[in-house]
Amino acid sequence: MMSAPADARCGLDVGCGEGETMRRLRRRLSSVMGVDVDRASIEMARSYNDDIDYVQGDFTLVALPEGSFDVVSAVAVVHHVDLCTGLTRLAALRRPGGVLLVVGLARSRSVIDLARDGRDALAIRRHTFTKDVWETPAPKVWPPPLTYSQERIAARSVLPTAALRRVDYFRYGLTWVRASDATVPT
Repeated sequence: MMSAPADARCGLDVGCGEGETMRRLRRRLSSVMGVDVDRASIEMARSYNDDIDYVQGDFTLVALPEGSFDVVSAVAVVHHVDLCTGLTRLAALRRPGGVLLVVGLARSRSVIDLARDGRDALAIRRHTFTKDVWETPAPKVWPPPLTYSQERIAARSVLPTAALRRVDYFRYGLTWVRASDATVPT
């Protein structure tokens, strides 16, 4: 998956939880904002007393400056909202030349997806034996409402040039770079 552009200055993490991704982004960007609907998660994020601006609220409803962010990230959040609505909102928040990075969850239905799930289950099992396991206090939606195939179709209807692929731990990665001087072709 693509990372932040080299000239990126301003980032937004939607569904920021306790702020781990925001703190990583802040190492590379001069200005970072995090948004999460979960009050407990935002309070935990704010307890780090960093220079990150944390906003508690639903990213589809809270007032955020459209076209203002070089990087917009969303990890395990778009399955909490209608995918097309969520992706449209996320895309609108990025400035020309900006990048949208989504790590999402979907249901497995195909034989290929189910085989990949077996591999991911082994990887997670190995991970839990070798590392500390962290659990977020944020609410969870399980199972995800859409299958991988449905996610791909819906994402391409909103962002036709988006790259979407399956990644580790039962997830997919979506990357979309906003064209600098023109609208994205449909």
